[in-house]
Amino acid sequence: MLLGELLLPIESLEPDLFITAWVECYRCKCHYLLWEQGIKHGDISTANLMWDPESQRGILNDFDLATTPNRAGPSGTERTGTVPFMALALLSEEYLEGQNVREYHHDLESFIWVLVWVALLDNQGQQLFLQTWNTSNVELSKSTKMALLYAVKFPKYKTYKGDKKGGNRWTLAVSLLRYLISLQDKTMGEDCVNILPKVIFMEFEKEVELAWELENISFAPMLNRL
Repeated sequence: MLLGELLLPIESLEPDLFITAWVECYRCKCHYLLWEQGIKHGDISTANLMWDPESQRGILNDFDLATTPNRAGPSGTERTGTVPFMALALLSEEYLEGQNVREYHHDLESFIWVLVWVALLDNQGQQLFLQTWNTSNVELSKSTKMALLYAVKFPKYKTYKGDKKGGNRWTLAVSLLRYLISLQDKTMGEDCVNILPKVIFMEFEKEVELAWELENISFAPMLNRL
């Protein structure tokens, strides 16, 4: 598509602009409201979160494998997504075999993993870790992300840091990883099935608001303005 040639990957943006573009991608026309209309993207990754220089907006790209009210999405072993950014609960044989259903919070978790990934990109000391994470091996990807969660939950165990020039991305990433941990703890390690997307979205927006540190850009939860 010609429009695709005009889009830039949001990971190429300077830190503060990246954060605002990332928020736009998980929010309104890009993801949340589309999901509420039955349009489910299902493959959130750095390759699909883009920036439109003309409109100055974040854009969620590539809906080729999305499910819609009139079209079922991929099933069975085709349910791969982009492994490094897939939700932990989907890194399982059950999901790959079509036994588990992708819920809204799974896509939202993928947005967190994109944020964490980009926050670590500028730190030369984390390149080996990122190489290990960047794999199509489901078990290796899962164990790598679990190590990150463990490091955030128990900081003395091991520290992963974003580079100083990464701005506020790492601060926000850590806050949302803690939110992810609390969500897992709340469900006693089980997947939080049947929680309404709106409830998850509002909780997520609150966490973003609490961790927001951009001095020149304000943040207000989207549903407060609808």
